[in-house]
Amino acid sequence: ELDRCKVVNETRGHYVGELLIQAVGQRLTHVPRKGDTVARIGGDEFILALTGRSESDIAALVEQLMRDTTEPIVRRNKSISGKLSIGIYLVDRQTDTMADALHKADVALYQAKADGRNTYRLFTEDMETGMRARRALEQLIGRATAQNGFELHYQPLLHAESGACAGFEALLRLPDGKGGYVSPLTCIPVIEAMGLISAVGKWVIEEATRTAATWPSHLFVSVNLSVKQFEDGTLAGHVKRALDSSGSVSYTHLRAHETPEHL
Repeated sequence: ELDRCKVVNETRGHYVGELLIQAVGQRLTHVPRKGDTVARIGGDEFILALTGRSESDIAALVEQLMRDTTEPIVRRNKSISGKLSIGIYLVDRQTDTMADALHKADVALYQAKADGRNTYRLFTEDMETGMRARRALEQLIGRATAQNGFELHYQPLLHAESGACAGFEALLRLPDGKGGYVSPLTCIPVIEAMGLISAVGKWVIEEATRTAATWPSHLFVSVNLSVKQFEDGTLAGHVKRALDSSGSVSYTHLRAHETPEHL
């Protein structure tokens, strides 16, 4: 599958996105030999059914494909390049139906995308369990984002010398629906991968500033941000609007943490 094809369509137009798909398709047709099959099965998805290759042969071929795809492609005076996420399944001719093979290759593709894209994964049985858990978490995050299902917990920040409370750090928590919470180490990378970190982060800012406005004036609230939120050009303006709306003092120090447990 071509990574971020939707982004190409949105930023450079569907015409350029289609040129990229055509060019990648042409490069894929150079791979087959007698008995192989190459097909486009979706907007940005292709399938290669290869015969008579060892696992090491397939890995080498896939790595070459990924290198070839990242090379700039020039079509009608436009230079474009793409990246691939690839799922691999070695078919057992004795037991696998075509549907089984396609499903397992799709599970491996899903794992490649979950692992950061621009890579490939060979199907293993435990990927099925992992995929189901990931999809359940994505559904939980989607509902929480749409229905204000997240919570903020406030951790006291104390003066080192006096031990007096200076303020609180706002910590994002996702209820798991079973009386507990999903670890931030688990859910925040998924929130980022789903493209929801900006929306969730804005809710955190609004909720934290609204709550802090009810505290005694000498207390502050600290809101930590994902690095990806700094890619959003509206972040500073949103912080200002949240402070103005809550009536908080308009002093803000923006900082990002590499590790998601701080959010």
